[in-house]
Amino acid sequence: MKKSKFSLLSALIASSMLITACSGGAEKKTNNDTPVVVETTSPVFQNERGIVTNGRIQSKETARLGTRMMGSVTSIRVKKGDKVSKGQLLLTISDEELGAKKAQAEAMIREAEAAYSLAKKDEERFAILYARKSVSAKEYENVNLQFLSMKSKLDVARQMKREVTANQAYTQITSPFNGTVSQINIDLGALASPGVPLIVVEKGGELVVESSLTESDVNKVEKGMKAIVRVKSANLTFEAPIIEKSQSSIENGGQYKITIQVPFTEKSKVYSGMYANVLVPIAKDHNMLQSANLLIPTVALLNKDGLTGVFVVSLSQTAMLRWVRTGQMIGDQTEILSGLQKEDLVIFPDGKRLENGTKVELKK
Repeated sequence: MKKSKFSLLSALIASSMLITACSGGAEKKTNNDTPVVVETTSPVFQNERGIVTNGRIQSKETARLGTRMMGSVTSIRVKKGDKVSKGQLLLTISDEELGAKKAQAEAMIREAEAAYSLAKKDEERFAILYARKSVSAKEYENVNLQFLSMKSKLDVARQMKREVTANQAYTQITSPFNGTVSQINIDLGALASPGVPLIVVEKGGELVVESSLTESDVNKVEKGMKAIVRVKSANLTFEAPIIEKSQSSIENGGQYKITIQVPFTEKSKVYSGMYANVLVPIAKDHNMLQSANLLIPTVALLNKDGLTGVFVVSLSQTAMLRWVRTGQMIGDQTEILSGLQKEDLVIFPDGKRLENGTKVELKK
């Protein structure tokens, strides 16, 4: 009887272990079969080669307003983003010293005017007497010289006042046109220095992309050529003409500035200050192989042991590693010369650990 019970207990334990083992194996298999959710993109067909550069969107007319006078800021009348009109007062700087100089100049003018008026009367009287031969030529010359001296002193005093008035204009910063305040670079009470921009005003209306070219590329680009502009932050790509090309790079660190007009239809979709990638297509050399190229996001590329590859989705819905040969970078995209087809779905690894054969599910 005891032997029978022992046999039954042994059988139960063996069965339990078998069931546990089977369930563990099944769970492991299920985990391996669970697909990884991935995000994909399709390669972009690109058959043009060109000059790749970067730029920034800005207003076509921008005023960086500063002062020639040193002084503390006494008031700031606007805020960033405010719409302003031409001639509107934006900022004031203390002008006590200029006020004192203006009062001094005005006092000198009053004194010079009185002296000039008296000298003028003497000159007119002696001119009559000289015409009647009542005074000598020497006496008339002395009076006339005094008159001219007083006239010169009056002119000097008036010029001093004009200089003070002109300098006072630099303590009253006004807008040169209708526009928007984009930057305020100083705080109330801070010391303003000559030559330092205090307020930046951008004229509303036209927007442009400011970019630059190296000296090896500048001869390949002409005014009127079309450029392809991509604004990543706005998810926007458009074609626009080059409206200006600088002829000198002395002030730009060896870079030649180009200006691209933002189309009116795209103006409302972008903001001043946004970065842009620029491609200026250039005519292919007759000896250049006419080949079609594909572009994919650079972040999708993997580098391993000196090789470059990408994961694509296979027909069986698994991740498949493809080794590719890359070309030039165009903004945040990379040209693929071989190893990829336009029909392939490229996987963004996005930190996921993928291997050949890993089952994947496309993110919806």
